[in-house]
Amino acid sequence: MTKLLLFINLLFTSYPAPAAGPDTLISCHVSKMPFAGFCQFIYEESGVKIYYQDSWVEGVTVTIDSERISVKSAVELALQGTGMEVSTWNNGLVILPGEKLPEELPRYNARQTQTYTSAEGGKMLTQSEERYLTGRKADVTQVLQIGKKGLSGTKSQVTIRGRITDQETGEPVIGATLFIEQTKSGTSTDKNGFLSMVIKPGSYTGVFAYMGMESKKYQLEVLSDGDFSEEMSKKVIQMKEVVVLGDQQMNIRFKDAGLEIIFVETIQEIPTMMGERDILKVSEM
Repeated sequence: MTKLLLFINLLFTSYPAPAAGPDTLISCHVSKMPFAGFCQFIYEESGVKIYYQDSWVEGVTVTIDSERISVKSAVELALQGTGMEVSTWNNGLVILPGEKLPEELPRYNARQTQTYTSAEGGKMLTQSEERYLTGRKADVTQVLQIGKKGLSGTKSQVTIRGRITDQETGEPVIGATLFIEQTKSGTSTDKNGFLSMVIKPGSYTGVFAYMGMESKKYQLEVLSDGDFSEEMSKKVIQMKEVVVLGDQQMNIRFKDAGLEIIFVETIQEIPTMMGERDILKVSEM
């Protein structure tokens, strides 16, 4: 009897239940529930976490009446018509405006690494090497895209938000500035390294700067409300060699104005005690 009970126990414990995930089936009956509350409901029912930004789903309410529906399908149904896309990530769900997370790495194209030979017989750069060197040229401005295309709608102005940190330590850079050359306006970071700016959608030249750190210049492509992050590195200041010289023959009168005054006053008093010849010798010291 004991062996039979042990066998039954092993039978039920050797194969654990599958972990909760986006394909987990749940019973969903909600009506006009705010999206934040809906996400909490999903987590309590299935253990699946949903990652999103509050501003993307502001005002969204959920109404679903289904006895058997997968978690991912329920979230997709809740966001239908909002322009939000749902992606699976790390056994949870990620919501992004207008795009999904890549499910696989882009395929490797062997032709990009083909080596060409010039007519003179010298080795030419591959396409990958040429792009790498072009990106490292000092006069090439990198592009920083903020927001998503088509999300600005009819807005004449949008809000961009960013955070600037120290590349070496990861700490926030307080007082770092973002200057827009076209509008001659700018903003600076707060004590947590955050900054924000209201601007019209468009293309701008933006300069990030902070004393003691390398300035960065970007072509800002502002598409809609959006966030970005930037790292700044400390500036290396090179100093020239300093040489200190000492001259023992230097007249001390020209090193200290006080001594010069005392010496002159002493010479002016000497005529009452010495002759002209002695005065001349003293003044030549």
